[in-house]
Amino acid sequence: MPPLFSIIIPVYNVAPYLRECLDSVLAQTFTDWEAICVDDGSTDGSGSILDEYAARDSRFRVLHQDNAGVSAARNKALDVANGEWLTFLDADDLLAENAFARLIDTARIASADIVIGGVFRFGTCCKDTLVGPLEDGLFSPEDLYIRYNSLCAWSWGKIYKRTLWNGIRFPVGMAYSEDRCVMHKVLYEYHKIPFAAGDLYHYRIRHGSAYSSGWKPDWIQRHMAFAEQIRFFGEHAYRKAEIYTVGLYFNYVSYDLCQLARTNNPDRDLLSNVRTELRQFKCQYWDRFAAVARKEKWAHQFLPCGDLMIRIEMAMSSTGKISVLKRIWVTWRHDGVRAICRKLFSRIKGRN
Repeated sequence: MPPLFSIIIPVYNVAPYLRECLDSVLAQTFTDWEAICVDDGSTDGSGSILDEYAARDSRFRVLHQDNAGVSAARNKALDVANGEWLTFLDADDLLAENAFARLIDTARIASADIVIGGVFRFGTCCKDTLVGPLEDGLFSPEDLYIRYNSLCAWSWGKIYKRTLWNGIRFPVGMAYSEDRCVMHKVLYEYHKIPFAAGDLYHYRIRHGSAYSSGWKPDWIQRHMAFAEQIRFFGEHAYRKAEIYTVGLYFNYVSYDLCQLARTNNPDRDLLSNVRTELRQFKCQYWDRFAAVARKEKWAHQFLPCGDLMIRIEMAMSSTGKISVLKRIWVTWRHDGVRAICRKLFSRIKGRN
């Protein structure tokens, strides 16, 4: 008989943390589950640890594959999952021992096909933080997205009816923000989603993980995720979420442009592509975004970043003027912003 839960665990070179993760699954008070562990070409012995656990407990199913990335690993597990419900668990994270029991009870009480659980963020690279509302409740996806954006972008920390993922798969080849490319397609099927408060999912921030090891040009892949979200929200008339995501886009592009400018010998093609992308978004969204951002408190935080990006784009254009850069230099004292300014000063001076 199929298990009630399928737990999807992509694994790549996390041997120091893997046993703790798998032990947290074994410690669940709710026991009707299968864990589909996909070894994504690990070279540190993680695959052997998985095989060891599978030999001890038949509920662990291990699949080995050549390294293809976290999206391919999750997709492979989705293709063979048998449970009525499924959940995702990263191999360096943990579950509270009552996580499944709390989430499934919440689903049954609310007659829901999806439940979001509270997340406890911990580790050596961050301050311990509880993410999510402090009490159980029903929330619209749009309200949760505005108040707790990351909570709605992560695929883990939730339970889903498996049928919700029919026809939905993670984008293969993306190393960052692959969750953000798909989560809106799942969450926005519903007007209200139950939330189970507490530290049910323990999210570890560690040195060497995707977002704690320093900026990389690959991070620009997340622009694709924001573009996909903006398109989806616009098509489905989620105006508040659309404008909010435009703000997030400006915020992240500002950071990525600053980091690109600070790198030695920045990739000129990459820089050009980001500039072109910014120019297109400015033409399509800026006027409407700015009008909303000036009125709505939830959007105020993004207005300076968006305005900065418009000014930098002006300065980077062929008609850029020193006066624009001087205004940016005086207003923004961020090292990365000023690094951009120095490069542009030199470029404009060379044209004159």
